[in-house]
Amino acid sequence: MIVLEEITPTKWQLRFIKLAKHWSQYMTCDRAKVGAVIVREKRVIASGYGGAPSGSVTCDEVGHALRNNHCVRTVHAEMNAIAQAARYGPSTDGCDMYCTVLPCWNCAKMIAAVGIANVYYIEEYHPEEWDFYKPLYDGLTTRFVRLREP
Repeated sequence: MIVLEEITPTKWQLRFIKLAKHWSQYMTCDRAKVGAVIVREKRVIASGYGGAPSGSVTCDEVGHALRNNHCVRTVHAEMNAIAQAARYGPSTDGCDMYCTVLPCWNCAKMIAAVGIANVYYIEEYHPEEWDFYKPLYDGLTTRFVRLREP
């Protein structure tokens, strides 16, 4: 199992992870159900779920676009939440992100680049790839914390 750090969630953390789970239900690619919310001072400033770019066809409509066993049609939930914040204005600097899964390496890089301080997640993303990616996560300024499910 991949665990960078693991904690028992507070009641607020449980609320935000439940919101991430809620958004995951809207994902338009059935290969995963991923949701994310960005939070500042106990307020959600952005949210996202995995799906095709706005206005384009989805996996649900036309099928998957697979490359190396990954669906490349889908914009990940974390990226969609960051894009929502960028589009509508709230800064992500110093915020927390709650995700249903540990963000993939591409999402993790962007999360760190936009200044998100902590990422709280409940499941691992592609554990078979972890040996390669673990040292890369260690170099990021963002803290990745697994929440124990009650």
